[in-house]
Amino acid sequence: MNVRTLGAIVACVLAAGSARADDGSQAALAEKLFRTGRALLAEGKVREACESFRESKQLDPTPGTLVNLGSCLEALGRTASAWAVYRELAARATKRGQTARAEHASQKAAELEPQIPTLEIRIPAPHRIDGLVVECDGIVLGSAALGTRVPVDPGGHQIVARAPGRKAWTASVDAVASRSTPVDVPLLAPSPSDPPASAATSRPGSSSPLRPFGIGLTLVGGAATVTGLVFGGLAKMTNDDATRETCVPAGCTAEGVARIRRADDLATVSTVVTVSGLSLAAVGAALWLLAPTRPAGGTRMSVGPGAVLVGGTF
Repeated sequence: MNVRTLGAIVACVLAAGSARADDGSQAALAEKLFRTGRALLAEGKVREACESFRESKQLDPTPGTLVNLGSCLEALGRTASAWAVYRELAARATKRGQTARAEHASQKAAELEPQIPTLEIRIPAPHRIDGLVVECDGIVLGSAALGTRVPVDPGGHQIVARAPGRKAWTASVDAVASRSTPVDVPLLAPSPSDPPASAATSRPGSSSPLRPFGIGLTLVGGAATVTGLVFGGLAKMTNDDATRETCVPAGCTAEGVARIRRADDLATVSTVVTVSGLSLAAVGAALWLLAPTRPAGGTRMSVGPGAVLVGGTF
C-alpha cells in the first residue's frame, strides 16, 4: 500500500467517525430540547416551548417534534406556520408508513388553511427593474412568489424592495385572518448621485512588491508544514504497525526491519519538510507584515486662462 492510498484511507476513517459523532450529538441535543419544550408546555409557557420545539426540529425533525411544534404554533395563533409544519409532518409520516399520523396532520392542515391570511405582492412590468429584490420580514421572495398569494401569520409584516442605484422602499402591512391583502410595489426612485469629485485628488499609497511575495511565501510554508505533519503521522503509523505485526521481544523479522526503516525515512522527510515549511512561513510573514508602503502620489488640477494644468507626483 503506497503512502497516498494510506493517507486517503486515514482521512476517510476520520471523516466517517466525525460524522457519526456529530449525528449522535445532534440527536441527543434535539431530544433534550424536545423534553424542555414539553416541560415548558406543561407550565403554560407556550411561546418558550415553541422556541425549544423549533430548535429541536432544526437538529432532528422527528414526527413527535413536528406534532408538538404544530400544536404549539397553533395555540399562538400563528396559523400559517402551524399549517406548514402539519404539511411537513404529513409528508414525513407518509414516507415512514405512519398512516394514522399522516391523516391526522393532513386534517389539521386542512382545518387551518381557510384561516390563513395571505399577502399578494404586485409589481407591474414597468416597475420590475434590473436587480430588484423584494423581502417579506427579511426573507427574500423568489420571482414565483411575486404576484401570487403568499401565506403569512396574522399580524404585522414588513415589505422591503431594493435595487442597485435605487432608494429602498418599505411598507408595513397588517395581515388579517382569512383575507388576502394586496401590496403594490412602486417604481423605485433613483438614489442621489454621488457627490462631485474635489479639484484635488490623490491616489492611495501603493504597497511594496515584497508584500505579495511575503503572502505567497507564507502560504507555501504553511502547505509544506502541513505536508510534513502528514508524513510524520504516516511514519508513526508505519512504525507502530511494523512493531505490532512483525516484532517480538527477541527481535524483528527481516520484513519488520525493512518496514521500520521505511518509517524512519518517512520521519526524516517529515522533520525536514516541517522545519523548512515553518522557516518559509516565518520569513513570508515577516515580509508581509514589515514591508514598507510607498508614499502616495497626489494629483492636482488647476484652471488658468486658456489652459488646464495638471501636476503631482506619479
